[in-house]
Amino acid sequence: RTASGSSRPAVTGWCCRDMMRQTSEGTRQMNQEISGKRNTFFYPRAWIYLRCQTEEQAIRQKLEMLTAAQNQGYDPLGIGMDIGRADCFWRPAFRRLIRQIRKESIDIVLVARLSAIDTRQSKLVRFLRLVQKHQVVVQTVERNLSDDLRRHGLDTIVGG
Repeated sequence: RTASGSSRPAVTGWCCRDMMRQTSEGTRQMNQEISGKRNTFFYPRAWIYLRCQTEEQAIRQKLEMLTAAQNQGYDPLGIGMDIGRADCFWRPAFRRLIRQIRKESIDIVLVARLSAIDTRQSKLVRFLRLVQKHQVVVQTVERNLSDDLRRHGLDTIVGG
């Protein structure tokens, strides 16, 4: 239970999506800017993407990812699972993920680790540039993203 007595995890939201990176100093100015606008909260819309070898792994990982999304306060809009497709980059669920990114209907992509996207550096760079272009955040669940970028040799290629 939280301090307010609710068993629901605390959810963080940003006021007016285009003002997501506010500072405490700019709060007063932001309030003046939105005084005439509708004051709504923005909750990050997440897409969960899994790539597993077996159906059993997929079920276990799906539960872990849904728990992680709920703990972060994300609203999972969809789950894409590619099972047993190690050699192909344009997998069906991955293509759906790319479409969601291009339509800008999601804000966060949750993956267990970057290798769920691909293990080849060139493909990862292509994917990470796409998400940067559409201002989508990639969040890894099993590994620290910085370590995962370093592991794939992308820490100096992809700018933060």
